[in-house]
Amino acid sequence: MQPQTNLLRLADVRKIVPLSRPTIYRRIQEGKFPAPIKDGRCSLWDESKVRAYANQLLQQQPS
Repeated sequence: MQPQTNLLRLADVRKIVPLSRPTIYRRIQEGKFPAPIKDGRCSLWDESKVRAYANQLLQQQPS
Protein backbone atom coordinates (compact mmCIF):
# COMPACT_ATOMS: atom_id res chain seq x y z
CA MET A 1 0.00 0.00 0.00
CA GLN A 2 1.43 3.37 -1.03
CA PRO A 3 1.41 6.41 1.28
CA GLN A 4 -1.29 8.98 0.60
CA THR A 5 -0.22 11.97 -1.48
CA ASN A 6 -1.91 15.30 -0.83
CA LEU A 7 -2.39 17.38 -3.96
CA LEU A 8 -2.60 21.16 -3.79
CA ARG A 9 -4.08 23.76 -6.10
CA LEU A 10 -2.08 26.91 -6.89
CA ALA A 11 -3.80 28.99 -4.17
CA ASP A 12 -2.74 26.42 -1.57
CA VAL A 13 0.80 26.26 -2.96
CA ARG A 14 1.04 30.05 -2.61
CA LYS A 15 0.10 29.78 1.09
CA ILE A 16 3.15 27.56 1.64
CA VAL A 17 5.52 29.39 -0.74
CA PRO A 18 4.43 33.04 -0.98
CA LEU A 19 5.48 33.63 -4.57
CA SER A 20 3.44 35.17 -7.34
CA ARG A 21 1.85 32.96 -9.97
CA PRO A 22 4.25 34.16 -12.71
CA THR A 23 7.27 33.55 -10.45
CA ILE A 24 6.15 30.00 -9.68
CA TYR A 25 5.67 29.18 -13.36
CA ARG A 26 8.99 30.84 -14.28
CA ARG A 27 10.80 28.75 -11.67
CA ILE A 28 9.09 25.62 -13.02
CA GLN A 29 10.44 26.48 -16.50
CA GLU A 30 13.91 26.99 -14.97
CA GLY A 31 13.69 23.61 -13.24
CA LYS A 32 13.85 25.23 -9.79
CA PHE A 33 10.28 24.54 -8.61
CA PRO A 34 8.37 21.24 -8.65
CA ALA A 35 6.28 20.83 -11.79
CA PRO A 36 2.54 20.33 -11.36
CA ILE A 37 0.57 17.22 -12.20
CA LYS A 38 -1.94 18.10 -14.89
CA ASP A 39 -5.51 16.80 -14.59
CA GLY A 40 -7.25 18.17 -17.63
CA ARG A 41 -7.05 21.94 -17.22
CA CYS A 42 -6.26 21.71 -13.51
CA SER A 43 -2.70 21.93 -12.17
CA LEU A 44 -2.03 20.09 -8.92
CA TRP A 45 1.17 19.95 -6.88
CA ASP A 46 2.42 17.21 -4.59
CA GLU A 47 2.36 18.80 -1.13
CA SER A 48 5.51 17.01 0.05
CA LYS A 49 7.51 18.40 -2.90
CA VAL A 50 6.24 21.94 -2.29
CA ARG A 51 7.10 21.73 1.41
CA ALA A 52 10.56 20.34 0.57
CA TYR A 53 11.10 23.35 -1.73
CA ALA A 54 10.00 25.73 1.05
CA ASN A 55 12.37 24.04 3.53
CA GLN A 56 15.20 24.36 1.01
CA LEU A 57 14.54 28.11 0.76
CA LEU A 58 14.59 28.45 4.54
CA GLN A 59 17.93 26.63 4.77
CA GLN A 60 19.46 29.05 2.24
CA GLN A 61 18.60 32.08 4.39
CA PRO A 62 21.52 33.58 6.33
CA SER A 63 21.33 33.04 10.08
